[in-house]
Amino acid sequence: MSFSKESDKEFEQLGLLFEYTKFHILLYTTLITLLIGLFAFGINEGDADQFRRPMKIVVFFFLLAGGAGGVIGSSIPRFHRFSDFCEANISPYGMRFLRFRGRTWIHLEHGAFWIGIVVAVASFLFI
Repeated sequence: MSFSKESDKEFEQLGLLFEYTKFHILLYTTLITLLIGLFAFGINEGDADQFRRPMKIVVFFFLLAGGAGGVIGSSIPRFHRFSDFCEANISPYGMRFLRFRGRTWIHLEHGAFWIGIVVAVASFLFI
């Protein structure tokens, strides 16, 4: 069975997306653990009060990004082409109400992560 150069390129893109997603899930897990640990053990109560609400929002968005990354990572093995993945409707555990195109899940993952980063930076700059 032979594949065209375009097909090889799309398969490589899919592999890169998988590696990128695994890295991001590790990043989200590390950041969430760091934030929870910092507030549970590392900061005096009075000092942390002003940051608690923004950091809860940050953790929420990182969890959302990690969940979207999980949907992406667990769905990739079913595909051989990046374009097929982007256009396919995927969801966690086959839940119909969470069925979106792969491209939408990619945007959700990136968007949620960057919203979390913006909230974290803004909380240090403006609070």
